[in-house]
Amino acid sequence: MRFNIRQGWFKDFVAVIDNAMPEHPTGRPRTHSVASVAFIYLLSLSMTSQAEAEEYLRYGTNWNGFRRLLASEFPDDPLLTNGAPPPTKSAIRRLKHHLGEREAEKIGRILHASAILHAKEMGIGTNYGTLLNPSLEAGMYGDGVVIRPMTKYKKDDMGFNERHGYFQQRRFDPDASYHYDGMNRKVYGNVFAHMSAWTGIPSEHITFGIRPIRKGGDVTEAQLALGFARAIKQELPGMAMLHWDKALRGKTVEEIWDMEMMPMIGVYDKSGRTTEQVSLGYKMINGIKTAVFAFRGAVSIKAIDGAFIPLRATKLVFQHNAKSTCRVYCDYIVPEGSNCDVRLWNGKCTQRLNSPEKADFTYGEHIRAHAPGSPDWKNLYGNRSLAESLNSVIKNDLGRGERARSLNLNHQWIDLMIMLLMRNDRALVLYRRRTQLARTASPPAA
Repeated sequence: MRFNIRQGWFKDFVAVIDNAMPEHPTGRPRTHSVASVAFIYLLSLSMTSQAEAEEYLRYGTNWNGFRRLLASEFPDDPLLTNGAPPPTKSAIRRLKHHLGEREAEKIGRILHASAILHAKEMGIGTNYGTLLNPSLEAGMYGDGVVIRPMTKYKKDDMGFNERHGYFQQRRFDPDASYHYDGMNRKVYGNVFAHMSAWTGIPSEHITFGIRPIRKGGDVTEAQLALGFARAIKQELPGMAMLHWDKALRGKTVEEIWDMEMMPMIGVYDKSGRTTEQVSLGYKMINGIKTAVFAFRGAVSIKAIDGAFIPLRATKLVFQHNAKSTCRVYCDYIVPEGSNCDVRLWNGKCTQRLNSPEKADFTYGEHIRAHAPGSPDWKNLYGNRSLAESLNSVIKNDLGRGERARSLNLNHQWIDLMIMLLMRNDRALVLYRRRTQLARTASPPAA
């Protein structure tokens, strides 16, 4: 928490609150500093409840220690002088009353800017590999996650108020609705999409953004994923691949290629359909005219027995168009020992991976650089599981029963962004600790 308070993003967050809750010349004056209200909000999200955060600040000298730190970071704030009372959970409730979608958008920009700074320091977005086989630091990964509402009640659920003796509407989330998750299970709540990257070392993960997918809204999961990717790629041009689930298909995959990134996205299952295999025309391989196909995502040729032989990718090339798009080509080799004409063994051919203008089908729907399931694919696709891990981390940091800590979508969105800002700071601390230990353990320079 002390590290969080010293970060630039915390001061920006305080400024957002100050603009949302301006001090009026009339009425009751403020009891607590805006910085202290922001602090107890952070503290409550790092604990199990607002009540626990309030109790912690009442105990011993806990509040006075943090008050001194806040006063050093905000020296012009008169409400942080010696003797200032600790903030309470009621201050959090008043704060949330003033925070809405406009403030959430501002906090989203704060999260992105802070994450970019952390990523640059940690070496994220630097490709130490090749375009075809990027290093782990050069890959971003994301997913959608459904957050259960704070209460189990829905609209029109009534309860008896024993104090006043009448039935009344139960508290419910006005934005929650039914959705289908990645396992095709029907779940109730609000959906959010997020994008992250890592150094390749456990716990050193940075999340660049998280945004809601509003039911009935005009922004889809695919559009959010592309928006995240473009914003990150602009700041970290070394990013070379993107991991997502099969919610990204067809033209969306080709837009990822246009960013000069390799889409590590599984091909939609077409087993038993007429589009399970698609002809890619004929190629000259070792002087032999050979039919080439896209089969379950792999660039393939047919074996003697009619089965498909996936070709092995060896080199990836981007050629720029005048329209700020790319033509993507990959060199392939026929594996030696394959069940095909022996004259084709180790033969090479080049295949385009995104659609030409006059293509009969969308290449991004059928082809990937690496054959899905191949050793090269498995070596890179491991990053995909990190998005699922972040989903679990987010849910574990929520309230009891993995429920949201706030009652409506905008407040849940802000909660998640603040939690991720603090998580990013922890990742930076762990990175600095690891690299400092490595420097300390290294032998002295000659």
